[in-house]
Amino acid sequence: MEVEVRYHLSVRLSLKRTTETFDIEDGSSVGDLVGLIVSRYGSRFGDPAAYVFAVEGEPVEPRRRLQHREVVSIYPPTAGG
Repeated sequence: MEVEVRYHLSVRLSLKRTTETFDIEDGSSVGDLVGLIVSRYGSRFGDPAAYVFAVEGEPVEPRRRLQHREVVSIYPPTAGG
């Protein structure tokens, strides 16, 4: 199945891209997708445990299963004070 990934803020800058399409196996989770991204970009992607993931605009946990043509957004951690 196909999913679109949208990279935001510093993730976008470090990977030098805004979007990317992945062909993943049916039943794959956000965590499975992130594993593919890490294998592609290595340390340029950073620590996946620090990121916030959203599917179709709703925050999700990495165990969330994906459906064909869903959009996954990846946001870096935020800091505030």
